[in-house]
Amino acid sequence: MNEKKNEIGLDYEGMYEQLSKEKRNYKEQLNSVILSCVTLEFSINELVEIRVKKLQSLNLEGWAKNINVPINNKLKALRFADLIGEDLYKNLMILFKIRNKFAHKIPLPIKTLETEFELLKDANITNDFVKKLPNDSVKFQLIVSQCFVELFYISKKLDPSSVLELELVGDIGPIEE
Repeated sequence: MNEKKNEIGLDYEGMYEQLSKEKRNYKEQLNSVILSCVTLEFSINELVEIRVKKLQSLNLEGWAKNINVPINNKLKALRFADLIGEDLYKNLMILFKIRNKFAHKIPLPIKTLETEFELLKDANITNDFVKKLPNDSVKFQLIVSQCFVELFYISKKLDPSSVLELELVGDIGPIEE
């Protein structure tokens, strides 16, 4: 994580270019929202488990592994324990609120779909490029990427063995098909 302005070092413009090549229909947007949040939920669950193991509480371990505990409760617990900051907490809550709209109101009418992504206007984003993007599924995925990297660094700080970090050595040429 870059220390200047706490900004995550991601290539947002390159990611945007790749993600926005084609107009997305409803099913593609639904898939991007659900899959993105599954990835985040996995990271959040791992972070909760890392913390719970350090506390050595059987009751908390049972709670952390209980699939019926809503993700919002786990986020509140991480925020209460001061493992995640207010901005990350707020962003994650927005992302999961959008996910819940998709998951529980299938299919959403196009006007409602636009309204759901409008929640992204309240996200705390330090990157000016991402801030200026329209509130849509691509911006959603870019914010997910930022949150995922933040969770990665928090997990790494709590337990370095909990993450696998790969380093690129040399340039990658074009992929041949």
